[in-house]
Amino acid sequence: MSVPHRLLVWDDVTVWAIAGLSFIVHIAVAGRYGFHRDELYYIASGFHPAWGYIDHPALVPMIARFAVALFGASVVGLRLFAALACAVVIVLTAYTARELGGGKFAAWLTALTVAVAPIFVSGGHLFQTVTFDQLVWALTVLLLARVMRGREGWLWLPLGATLGVGAHTKDTVVALVLGIIVGIVLTRERAWLRTPWPWIGACIAAVTAAPAVLWQVANGWPTLEFARNNSAAYWHDRPLVLFVLIQPALIGFGGIVIAGLGLWWLFRARDGAWRLFGWLFLVSFALFLVTRGKEYYLAPAFLPLIAAGAVATEEIVRRHSGELRRVIMAVVVVLALPLLPLVLPVLSTRIMLDLQLEKLVPDLAEQIGWPEFVGTVAAAYQSLAPDEQAHALVLAANWGEAGAVDLLGGRYDLPPAISGHDAYYTWGPGDPQATTYIATGYSYTQLSLYFNEVVQSGKVTNRAGAPNKEAGHPVFICRRPKQPLSAVWSQFRRYG
Repeated sequence: MSVPHRLLVWDDVTVWAIAGLSFIVHIAVAGRYGFHRDELYYIASGFHPAWGYIDHPALVPMIARFAVALFGASVVGLRLFAALACAVVIVLTAYTARELGGGKFAAWLTALTVAVAPIFVSGGHLFQTVTFDQLVWALTVLLLARVMRGREGWLWLPLGATLGVGAHTKDTVVALVLGIIVGIVLTRERAWLRTPWPWIGACIAAVTAAPAVLWQVANGWPTLEFARNNSAAYWHDRPLVLFVLIQPALIGFGGIVIAGLGLWWLFRARDGAWRLFGWLFLVSFALFLVTRGKEYYLAPAFLPLIAAGAVATEEIVRRHSGELRRVIMAVVVVLALPLLPLVLPVLSTRIMLDLQLEKLVPDLAEQIGWPEFVGTVAAAYQSLAPDEQAHALVLAANWGEAGAVDLLGGRYDLPPAISGHDAYYTWGPGDPQATTYIATGYSYTQLSLYFNEVVQSGKVTNRAGAPNKEAGHPVFICRRPKQPLSAVWSQFRRYG
């Protein structure tokens, strides 16, 4: 194989234009709805710095806190980082196609396919661990392709560092590591094991990941309990076959064809040079299926397949006119367009709800109504006498509600929120002198177990009428705890 002159061809204007357009579109619509409950949680986590949390590693909360320090409680400011990460994923994957031997058309087709794939569009819109997990996979795949193509051993070092950072990004990096190991063992790349480079890279990965692992050890591996509970709840009334059936909708109908062609091409390459990426995908698929992971966990494993499929497509159409290439790219876009309103707020709230798109993608409704929710909580708090306000807390049933109060409650001088849900549980029951609680997300019956007086103060609504998890739920004022909440705090604990 010929060795490319540079890792990235910086003058490929089309690839950068596609990535730049993706970034512009994401920023243009970023503030159209509002914060997602996950984003509120990551921001809250960032203000409780640790090397790990019950249900996510530490890096994304750190970025969230940095975003709030820069832009305040700004939806657009937070999502700027997601949009930028998405643009970088597009570029990295396009140049993976170049490393696989593709020309400019392969890079363009790769960039376009990733840019319009619903799961990657979603990654560029919502600030979540998924977004930065995709970035870790994209950079790892590019570095690995360069190692395999250029035989430059020193690249195992940044590759190891990238995998180590991945351990602080999302726990699904385990699939990436396992897939690489299996791919190396089952292909000619095992020759690298006779050199020191991958072993040094592995040491760098282990040292970089060590704080996250040590946090898990020190806290009894709570993420495993969360994963079991979360998986059981997610698949409780859903057939597991959906894991397979939903992939075309996540990658795009044109993208899934290109990815399928890419998987075939990776295993059919004449010298078997790229089979490692085929095994990486198959191992990831099997692992997420067996462990009942969510469908979108598999998405970044499609990145090398898309790059390979673009190279294969370029080989097929090489002898045809440029018109055919433009048709192929147009088809990829046209097939993806109907899916974009499901992952990007291109429609107004009213139209989105009239079409009932939130029934297909609940995340759409989860971005609506948080200011109204906090306003309802604030009304309950402001109805208290001053001496009650001095010893009051907000008790939220989930971290979305608690995060909304902590981020948006400042304008009402709301007290901090506490919750037994995931990481919030580990932050404790708050002020031990608290005597009054504004409770959200609980029923009267549940609260009566812990308080002598429970009075409904209001009901959560939102102007758009979005049927999200909070809509229609009562807000209670709870007085005279039967016991200090610290004594029964373990009963509020919920992981998953």
